[in-house]
Amino acid sequence: AVYELGIPPEVSNNWYITNLVKHGALDPNLGSIPTSWIKNCLPLLHEEFRLVRPKYLLCLGSEASKAVLGSAFGVTNMHGRVVDIEIPLHSQEGEEPQMHKVRVMAALHPAAVHRTPELEDAFMEQLRLFWHMVNGGEVGAEEKDIDHGNIYTERELSRVVDQILALPVE
Repeated sequence: AVYELGIPPEVSNNWYITNLVKHGALDPNLGSIPTSWIKNCLPLLHEEFRLVRPKYLLCLGSEASKAVLGSAFGVTNMHGRVVDIEIPLHSQEGEEPQMHKVRVMAALHPAAVHRTPELEDAFMEQLRLFWHMVNGGEVGAEEKDIDHGNIYTERELSRVVDQILALPVE
């Protein structure tokens, strides 16, 4: 998929890739990773973050995004959003706190796309957004200088139209 997006192999071959859970499922019919496995493997993941110090992180699947960002951050509600997190770099109690900022996005897990091929377009769009962010592009930025409002009556609408028509033409 990364090659389809035009990401050169000399770039993607230098990416650090890891798994949330460090061992395979004993039962291949499991639909999701047991919570206890995630809890047991999180200290290893956090240690990897301290060592690797990524600038960007793409969580593949809701289990990964929820483990990294919290239970409210599934793939669906993360679409088009970036969440900045801070990773503690100090490992011992009493050490001077040092933090490292990471920009996090989420995408569908490739296994989900494999099971449901109709998800491929959404997956590719999520990868495109991540690649855009890695290349310095703005993702999920808040709108600036836009006045949002709700209009409930014809009178309010008429007033807003009159205000717009009164603006100077540039």
